[in-house]
Amino acid sequence: MGDTAGGFEVVLSDLESTSATFATESLKVSDAVPGDSPQPADTGNGLCDSALADALQAARLTTTQLAAVIDAHSKKLHTAYQNYSATEETNTLLCQKLVALS
Repeated sequence: MGDTAGGFEVVLSDLESTSATFATESLKVSDAVPGDSPQPADTGNGLCDSALADALQAARLTTTQLAAVIDAHSKKLHTAYQNYSATEETNTLLCQKLVALS
């Protein structure tokens, strides 16, 4: 069942499913970053070693940040699901009371 808002139909099951998918994908992205740093590069060139270490650190930070953003979107979708679901229940009860009055 869905609610129409601003020309868009909100399908509760889609919100719930998408929230779960985002949560799963957030964990996958987070798990892609190893817990401990890989062995430092030893190219024989200190400048190159330092650049590689910096690049790996930047990639780790970016991936960790991406996982957090995906998780935040999962939580927002779940909150939207809860809000729409509660509104739908309230509207259903109101309709039932109005029908009972007639």
